[in-house]
Order: sequence, then C-alpha cells, then structure tokens
Amino acid sequence: MKNSIVGITSDIKGKFYEVESFYFESLLKVGAIPVMLPMTTNKNDIRKISKKINSLLVSGSRDIDPKFYGQVKKFKINSLDINRTISEINYIEEFAKQKKKILGICGGCLLYTSPSPRDRTRCRMPSSG
Repeated sequence: MKNSIVGITSDIKGKFYEVESFYFESLLKVGAIPVMLPMTTNKNDIRKISKKINSLLVSGSRDIDPKFYGQVKKFKINSLDINRTISEINYIEEFAKQKKKILGICGGCLLYTSPSPRDRTRCRMPSSG
C-alpha cells in the first residue's frame, strides 16, 4: 500500500464535497496517498481520473435510493444525492474494468456488491483468485 494513490469518493453538500477525515488519516498511517475524488457523472472525466489512481475507496454515508434497483421507497430514508450515487457507480465500473482494487465502506460496500442498477442480473462481487 506504500505510496499507492487511493481515490476516495465524497459526499455532496450543496456546492461542497465532504469526506470524513478518518479515511485520510487511516490511509496515511499505512503509507498510502489519499485523494478526494470529484463527484462527476461524466464518464470520460472518470476514465481519465481513474488512470492516475491505483485504487478506489467508496466511502460510506446515507442510504442508496431504492429506485436504483427498480424498487419504491416503503420507509422514510435519508437518500444520497443522486449525482453522488451515479458518480460512485461510474467510478466502480471504471475501476473494475481496469481491474483495480476497490473497497466499499457501508453504503459503498452495498453499492459495490449489489446487483448493478443498470443490469440487475449482474453482480459486482470480485472473483476469488
């Protein structure tokens, strides 16, 4: 992990991006170089960014809107900004395509391991090996 550049997804709060400092502190302790990623939905930008970064940390936060899985809300939830969810899906898909390491925390893990919102028959679980 030493000197590995780790991109961290962030929350969107109005005109600001936000990430818990714990992620940066933990990565620095193990010798990684953490960087906060822009939460863009532009796939070309994500492709360019991902080529410069060694691995992806999909940070945790609020709930993923059930409509991404073809479901309706049955209970009150605290949904993520829709652009954050789309951005994280695009980052996950791009990093997976490049066979780079991905770690999802809480909702990030759910987004990474659940069937794809775009193709509900596919699962993003990494193969063992």
